[in-house]
Amino acid sequence: MIMPAPFYPGQQKDQNNSIPMSRKQFISALTKLGQEMYHSLHPFHKLLHTGKLSHGQVQAWALNRYYYQCSIPRKDLTLMARIDDVELRLEWRSRVIDHEGDIDGKGGIKRYLQLCERLDLNLNYVKSCKGLLPASKFAVDAISKGMRLDLNNFNIKVTSINPGLVETEFSMIRFKNNIDKARNVYKGMQPLKANDIAEIIDFIIKRPDNICISDISILPKSQASSTVIKRSD
Repeated sequence: MIMPAPFYPGQQKDQNNSIPMSRKQFISALTKLGQEMYHSLHPFHKLLHTGKLSHGQVQAWALNRYYYQCSIPRKDLTLMARIDDVELRLEWRSRVIDHEGDIDGKGGIKRYLQLCERLDLNLNYVKSCKGLLPASKFAVDAISKGMRLDLNNFNIKVTSINPGLVETEFSMIRFKNNIDKARNVYKGMQPLKANDIAEIIDFIIKRPDNICISDISILPKSQASSTVIKRSD
């Protein structure tokens, strides 16, 4: 059985006998962890930032990191669905907007795709995740599994919702208000609607307290994967 790594690597302590940290101690420990293990300190990132990687190596990095970038808002939205406090949801909402943008779609993901384009990567190929290394996909998916394990003692449920093609205004944003191109995304097939996803979320939230739906994939009938879609003439 494969188990995701704990949030804090190293020898595990007996949690039953540990003394809870004060707020000040917790902030100090968390800050220290970031100073010692932040991703920019990794040897690969040091090579990247000092310009010592080949063009192909940077392409491979960008191709795999996209999966991480596009997964962040989905994971955040999954967590937000469980938050009752409006003010706390608003704080998390800012993270989603930071990555996906607001109605204009001008978020971090769009800027990241501009980087991929400058690296001579085909954007359709990047977004398809066909070239993704299995380890990268596992690392992102393991976040949900890791959260489920670490939050179990706090009686918090974690659900990963993975929708297929959903018809939203995003296609208009993506193609800069080109109606023909936006419609072509859903041409010859019946995509999901926003209400379909909302009904699924509502269903998950309303399950009895002893039930946790860990993962759910929702696809239109004609979609088998991100790249296999049956379209009518």
